[in-house]
Amino acid sequence: LRLVLRAVLGEPLPVTRMAAAPAGLDFGAVRVGSDARLRVVLTNSGDTPVTVQSIALGGGTSGAFSIGEAPATPALLPAGGAFSVAVRYAPADAASDLGDLAILTTGADVTVPLSGAGLMARLSVAPLALDFGPVVAGGEALLDATIENTGNTALEVSSIATGPGTSPDFAIASSPATPFSLDPGGRAAVTVRYAPADGGDDEGSVEVVSAAGTARVVLSGRGLMPRLLVTPGSLDFGNVLTGDSAVLSIEVANGGTAPLRLTGIAMEIGTDPAFSLVAPPALPRVLAPGEGQAVDVRYAPALVWDDFGRLAIRSDAGEAFVPRAGRGVDRHIMVAPGALDFGNVLVGGTAADSVEIINAGTASLSITSIGLMAGGSPDLALLNVPSLPLALAPGGRASVEVAYAPAEVGADSAVLEIRSDDPATPRVEVAISGNGVLPALTLEPNRLSFGNVRTGRSEVFRFTIRNTGLAVLSVDTLALEPSGSPDFALEGPPALPFSLDPGGEQMIAVRYTPAAPGADTGAVLIGTPAGPGRVEIAGNGVAPEIDVAPLTLNFGDVRTGRSASLFLTIGNPGSDILLVSALGFGAGDSPFSLRNAPSLPLPVPAQGEVILEVGFA
Repeated sequence: LRLVLRAVLGEPLPVTRMAAAPAGLDFGAVRVGSDARLRVVLTNSGDTPVTVQSIALGGGTSGAFSIGEAPATPALLPAGGAFSVAVRYAPADAASDLGDLAILTTGADVTVPLSGAGLMARLSVAPLALDFGPVVAGGEALLDATIENTGNTALEVSSIATGPGTSPDFAIASSPATPFSLDPGGRAAVTVRYAPADGGDDEGSVEVVSAAGTARVVLSGRGLMPRLLVTPGSLDFGNVLTGDSAVLSIEVANGGTAPLRLTGIAMEIGTDPAFSLVAPPALPRVLAPGEGQAVDVRYAPALVWDDFGRLAIRSDAGEAFVPRAGRGVDRHIMVAPGALDFGNVLVGGTAADSVEIINAGTASLSITSIGLMAGGSPDLALLNVPSLPLALAPGGRASVEVAYAPAEVGADSAVLEIRSDDPATPRVEVAISGNGVLPALTLEPNRLSFGNVRTGRSEVFRFTIRNTGLAVLSVDTLALEPSGSPDFALEGPPALPFSLDPGGEQMIAVRYTPAAPGADTGAVLIGTPAGPGRVEIAGNGVAPEIDVAPLTLNFGDVRTGRSASLFLTIGNPGSDILLVSALGFGAGDSPFSLRNAPSLPLPVPAQGEVILEVGFA
């Protein structure tokens, strides 16, 4: 309204004039990651105050620009007054940035152009991954990576090295010495070597460290390597019969990832000659990865012995040694006893004994047949024959029981035949013998004659019981015949029963004590399994008698000085001798005398007589 009135009155209008110093802000080149600050001063060079309504960056202004300091708006700026605005430039990348600072007032608006350029060294590595693929162990492969500065300022590279955890099979073959600088657009080559030491996947990285950051190149590769595998790791043939053989196989395989070259398969020096190769493969032999080759080994022991050795396998991937062991064994049958003699066995009785079969070898023995050969005595038989075939472990034993039951007196024989898989002695014969016997009773003498025995007296006669057979004789009974004379008695008989070995004997005493004159008879009865025995006994009880005749001797008249003789007969009509113990003529002197007097006692035989001459003087 005031301006209108002034115009109507013809007064001059006020002049509004805004000036920016400098007219534009050019930050020039600023390194990315840093910033720059410039100020612009705005002056009200008019003759009237103005109101600053806003201070802002114009549309399309690069984001690298920002207002650092500015007065709060709205703000009244008097004529001739001034204020400043700080602008910050912080480039984000290597590029030119443009924009403007727009200041709106109630007078004239002010636009301040903004410009700047970001300075940045940019690290670029290509490719970011190096895959060497498969490489045979012991060989190598080279790949290159290029370091480039794609920025607009020099790039300082401080380090090129393999990263942590990188396989030692990777190495930097060549690169510029660090530190070094790359101008914008400049390039440098890095060569990486992959030399696998063994088979398998390898990983790692190469790290390029610069002022513009760190770049990581991923490394990968696979080492190809042959690997010698031998299965099984050892061969144990166990027990093998001498003269026989056994074959076991091993597999030689390539467990790696590269071809394997076999150069040698042979027995190691010092290996027992019982071991040998069966049709070994022609060498050299190349095995592809995963391919195998069978190798057969034969063990043929000649002796009972423990054999050892090693099979040596050689290749371009190393050596392998396969220990081998085996034991030569044999089957060896033994029979004990080698002959079986039952000796004398009582007819009707039974004797048993056994034959033991022994595996004295070091391998299992198979018994295939046990039996008596044809033509043997039927009195010999086998009992408890084990089930066949019978396997006997080394040291094992089995028994075969043999029974002998003779039916009659005499020798018996048979042959036990045992068959087995003993290669040296497949058939063993055991001679079996026995003798059927009986005891024999002999009585010596078989008659006892006591003759005359005076009554009241006794005599002892003896006889012998003898076993003249070949078996033990059992005497079960020994007694006097009940119907015999009681004047006979056994004197101290042995306890019953008693036994007599063959050839053995027992003496028996019989006492005769006649109670009265006369003949006595009887018998001793012996009972044995070999039959009864009888010893006849006889005796005669006797007693003496005296008969004198004449009972009177009459000499008649005999002249004195002369003598006469008469005879006196002493007779013994008894059954025993008569002993005349005294002959005499009464007390005092007697004119009688015995002429040619006999010695006393004077024997007079039974039924005999003695004549005595009696003198009278």
